[in-house]
Amino acid sequence: MAQFTSAYTGDPGLVLTSVTEVDRTQTYWMFGRRGLTNEELDSKLTITQQDKEGNAVSTGRFLKVSLDLPYDYLPFLTCEFEDGTKVPESEAGVYVIKGKKGETLTKKLRFRFMNCNQTEAVAEREVTVVVNDIQKVWVYGENPDWQPPFTAIAFDAATLRFSDTEGLYLPTLPDEIYFGHKTLIIDISEASSDCVARVMNGWWSAVYEDNIQLTTGMKWEVQITEEMANDCAKSVGGKDLNLLLTKGSCTIKSVYYEE
Repeated sequence: MAQFTSAYTGDPGLVLTSVTEVDRTQTYWMFGRRGLTNEELDSKLTITQQDKEGNAVSTGRFLKVSLDLPYDYLPFLTCEFEDGTKVPESEAGVYVIKGKKGETLTKKLRFRFMNCNQTEAVAEREVTVVVNDIQKVWVYGENPDWQPPFTAIAFDAATLRFSDTEGLYLPTLPDEIYFGHKTLIIDISEASSDCVARVMNGWWSAVYEDNIQLTTGMKWEVQITEEMANDCAKSVGGKDLNLLLTKGSCTIKSVYYEE
């Protein structure tokens, strides 16, 4: 969250907040020292459902959020699902509901707004989306002539490490994949009957999921979490995502995600 300071005008109920000490010209008006209430946030929060191109669609899975306030307060707003996990953003103020193509999903969302006095306002919404505009984004294997299938064996740490320098096949993942919390789909064309995998980082300092049974023809889904992003992204921890086999072997045809 941005750090800010408060300065009071002659009206004791009115507060000016600036995002930094350096630039006091960029000043934001808040709703008095008490901050927004839940009811005020609820009344000023608008969601416009859109398709991937930004057209308004009643069941669109891209949720453009706006606040009826004098300045841009979206940096102070977060969105999460019922279980507390964050809803990913495709860009500032546009949240994305993920799913499989053809699915109709109803999701309850919780919006949290941090006031300048460090209190929090909360508003809830329920949306129904139809997932019909999914496209495949390739990480590896789009052209099998220059990115052919490859075989991984147990405890070969380099084969399934996503790194341009430490891995054998898979590229370093950009921040947009890590912090967009993408779900990687690993297309397994063949696997031994005893093939078991682990999701960890390239430094072996954290295990995110373990004892995953892999099978022939499986589309193995690996959901990027906030912990994984902070550990593995080059701009932060730089430890790289590593999908280690602990038993058996498998052949990887491709890696991609859908959005």
